[in-house]
Amino acid sequence: MSPLSNVLVSLRKEQAHLERLLARVNSAIDALTDAPAKKKKIATKKKRKPMSAAARKAVSEKLKKYWAAKKTAGRKK
Repeated sequence: MSPLSNVLVSLRKEQAHLERLLARVNSAIDALTDAPAKKKKIATKKKRKPMSAAARKAVSEKLKKYWAAKKTAGRKK
């Protein structure tokens, strides 16, 4: 066997060992919690409230002011 083959065999053994350990950890987590660790809740997407024209204009003005200040601060350096 070549040295590379020996390394691959060793890595595969280590992988199998780690997979067994991970299974044990997952079992312990399942035992300590009510819900199984593998099941995840599906997040629901929150819908945004529509913005009024006045609100959009106010945000626009604030952002224009913010970026203008950033632009002038960058020039002063």
